[in-house]
Amino acid sequence: VIIGHVADGYINSGIFQNNIVQLNTIYNIIYSFHMPLFFIISGYLAYTSYYKNYNQKKSNIIRQICNLVWLYLFFSIVQWIFKFLVGNIVNNKVSINDLINIFFIPMTPYWYIYDLIFFYIIEMIINKLKINNKTIFFILLVLLIGMGVLNFQTRIYNFIKFYIFFKIGFVIDKIDINKFIYLVMFLFGIIGVTIFVLNGIIISKEKFVDILIAILISIPIVKCFQFSKRINYFKIFKKIGLYSTEIYLIHCYFTFLNRVVLLKIGINDFSINFMLNCLISIFISMLISYSLKKIRLSDYIFNPVKKYIKCKSNLKNI
Repeated sequence: VIIGHVADGYINSGIFQNNIVQLNTIYNIIYSFHMPLFFIISGYLAYTSYYKNYNQKKSNIIRQICNLVWLYLFFSIVQWIFKFLVGNIVNNKVSINDLINIFFIPMTPYWYIYDLIFFYIIEMIINKLKINNKTIFFILLVLLIGMGVLNFQTRIYNFIKFYIFFKIGFVIDKIDINKFIYLVMFLFGIIGVTIFVLNGIIISKEKFVDILIAILISIPIVKCFQFSKRINYFKIFKKIGLYSTEIYLIHCYFTFLNRVVLLKIGINDFSINFMLNCLISIFISMLISYSLKKIRLSDYIFNPVKKYIKCKSNLKNI
């Protein structure tokens, strides 16, 4: 996600125009699968943490939804204030209308949390009505194909598309095929990406094709990590993963600041500048999160709802 945002920021700001081919290539590759992969993982974690034992964890789900609403509103408002104050040097200036409309039009990059809130609510309704996953997938695919053919409301189309990937996360453990097939899927996905990149076609804008390529790449990646649970090489991802929420919420300020500061201090080499921007954005976000935890402010910012909404199971024990 951060690599994609760094590339997107450089493209929109006109920085490193001599390297525009490399930037477009990075953007095209990352955006071909990164959000579908993100939503598959989100769906997997939502299912295993909450919906697998829905009746016992209903109060936890409500707490999680409330927390997501808080995160979305708080960080959207903070970002609006930030962009409003430094409007002359950001890629996308904001107005009062942008602030008023955050309930209907999510601000970048927090549209992910905005959609996730609705996904959690929809899943509660599905559990209440006891609709099985096959029926849901069928309805979603019919809606997606219909809207794609009619080119109807891109925002709703993307919402349904990402909800399908979120639902794939619910059933990812049940997908049990030969490991060789996952490898073949991944190779076909890479071949597809290569063909589109070489022809300068933005994959994420190709309806239906974007879904196919995202599935071919994302599912094997998730399965690779599931197969490799005991491999020590992945410990670094586990460490970073502890701060994934904070990295996602905070990094956008530093991808922007790094874009300005790194050039001002003379780091003009594209590769070094790009890599430093990504790494600094990740690790400063982690450092801020670590510091907030040390001074016991982290929960008030990133998880305040747990202090006020108690689980039913805990109440029963009392």
